[in-house]
Amino acid sequence: MASSLGLPAIGFDINPVMVIVAKARLLPFSETPSLAPLALAILEESRRCIYTTNGDPLLIWFKPKTAATLRSLERACNKILVGSDDNWNVNSISSLASTFYTALFKVCRTLVSSLRTANPTWTRLPKDNKERVGFSAKEIEDQFLSAISLICRAAGSEMSRPPQVACRVKLADATTETPAELVDVVLTSPPYCTRIDYAVSTRVELALISRLAEVDVGQLRRRMIGTTVVPDAEIDIRNEWGETCRKFLNDVYRHPSKASKGYYSSTHKDYFNKISLSLKGLANSLKKGGPAFVIVQDSFYKDIYNDLPKIVTEMARSQNLALRHRNDFVSSTCMSRVNSRALAHKMRKGSTEAVLCFVKE
Repeated sequence: MASSLGLPAIGFDINPVMVIVAKARLLPFSETPSLAPLALAILEESRRCIYTTNGDPLLIWFKPKTAATLRSLERACNKILVGSDDNWNVNSISSLASTFYTALFKVCRTLVSSLRTANPTWTRLPKDNKERVGFSAKEIEDQFLSAISLICRAAGSEMSRPPQVACRVKLADATTETPAELVDVVLTSPPYCTRIDYAVSTRVELALISRLAEVDVGQLRRRMIGTTVVPDAEIDIRNEWGETCRKFLNDVYRHPSKASKGYYSSTHKDYFNKISLSLKGLANSLKKGGPAFVIVQDSFYKDIYNDLPKIVTEMARSQNLALRHRNDFVSSTCMSRVNSRALAHKMRKGSTEAVLCFVKE
């Protein structure tokens, strides 16, 4: 969006899959006529590729022949658009190459649709080898061409005008890295405290790029904000997290439900620790007087209200970020409603998404 408005921007994400998707969104409109011919060239190259799939992580979901076809397509994309694994880097991959990898992501998502659960972010693992999905090479190739066609149509829409300025998208951890230069404005929506495992939700795509990006999915899960993995070390509650956060964490710890004192207490402290570190980096990278827009959503732990907008506001205050405006939007389609038992609580009929506008003092 910044690019379409002529505004230079820097985008961060810790997940290489999402970096590739974002780079694909920056593909100039002038490049779209090349997509269909390149797709045909990739198909021809993939038919000449013969890859054994022994040990391929794609075999977790796909039968051997299906996995081999997908891997051949991925290898053909790499050969034609990247060059070699040695030269491949998430931060340097082109928007053109990213577009074709994004099309392959779409193909993989479509093929494993039968393994989706009630949680729309979750694709379950097959119970055994017999449950792995299988498709013919032609079906997979048709899906690939269809995905490219869809991208071409989307690129021609009003929301996909040619970029007027160059925008950078890079792989980075917001809790430890900030832009080298100061920025005029920050816009971010960190993961809500709703226990959605974003690394697991993209594990099929991570398997597809496993030969390019050496990602340890377990470590990626551990590093992400909102992870459901217990942290390696005990985390102390800090004063700069604010009174509301400290009270919420104490209430979680004292809750009589199973694992509240252990697992849930630890993962919630990990979440707020990472949010606090991210806000610190955000404040350090923002020019004095610059605005920072942070979008968050409230939630519940059991019957304990998690007022995340208020918590983030108190955390931001400790980083010299003063709240200037707040706009609330009631969301009736929040992720908490995936759990049917949550509907028994009248207070959970909807969640509040809040757009918080801070200014650096």
